[in-house]
Amino acid sequence: MENPAAARRVFPGADWHVEMSSRPAMDPPRPCRENPAMSLGHLGTGFAIRKGISYRRHGDLADLGMGNPFQRWGTDITVRADGRELRLLSVHLASGCWGRKQDGESRRRKTCAILRGQMRSLRAWTDARRAEGAAFVILGDFNRRLALPGDWAWRLLSPPGAPLSLLTRGVASRCNPRYPDFIDHLIAGGGESRRRKTCAILRGQMRSLRAWTDARRAEGAAFVILGDFNRRLALPGDWAWRLLSPPGAPLSLLTRGVASRCNPRYPDFIDHLIAGGGAGAMQVQGSFGELPRQGRHPDHCAVWADFR
Repeated sequence: MENPAAARRVFPGADWHVEMSSRPAMDPPRPCRENPAMSLGHLGTGFAIRKGISYRRHGDLADLGMGNPFQRWGTDITVRADGRELRLLSVHLASGCWGRKQDGESRRRKTCAILRGQMRSLRAWTDARRAEGAAFVILGDFNRRLALPGDWAWRLLSPPGAPLSLLTRGVASRCNPRYPDFIDHLIAGGGESRRRKTCAILRGQMRSLRAWTDARRAEGAAFVILGDFNRRLALPGDWAWRLLSPPGAPLSLLTRGVASRCNPRYPDFIDHLIAGGGAGAMQVQGSFGELPRQGRHPDHCAVWADFR
């Protein structure tokens, strides 16, 4: 887009926030390829964010400019919903090095060198996000057919040791039959290291619970574990439930076979009542239920049961 005022002609200020890169306007403007008598106006990356969506702005990825006043900078934001965050980077890379044919043309050498530098800058940005444990999406006009087999730009951005997900792979563009291969892309990655650490902590906690249940069984005690497990234990084959309730020492998961009515977006319980050591036989038949939703926690409603 040329400027925020132009964006608001499509995204009215009453309903949308507009965030645009702070790259300075080109001076002087560049002539159009198709019509040298006309000049290109300023082009900036950015986002239109619907009001009500929580977000924060980060500094632009100015390295994509490569010191060239015509090359666009990346606009960088984080959106937040339901306690989760997603980092978004809007890009518009150098035009003219679209694929293998252009790679071999001497007149494209400079453009392809600029694109290679931009891909390295994007790779550094993705490495930084992975180090933070952040989930991210890079989106926009890459001016490159990244999904073609063996593409050097995709290999540079998504090496075997740190692969990304190219959402345009395996899909044909229907925008123009002359160009079946996408040059505009959505690329997703990150979030793995943060989840890996969290899941490792949960695995350790489940082992501690398993040791506690073994001790109660050895005492001959009836017991119930109750609370927020932050895990959908009733899903088929769940590793956490298999760890806590092995075949030789099974427990009773009172939330199994019941759909949560707390919030239709979350039909699977993460708060549970788990009975063992004979406590399952002490439950009053049909006594399990949920209390009405309260407060600011849309994925949690207290669960209850009577035991006698």
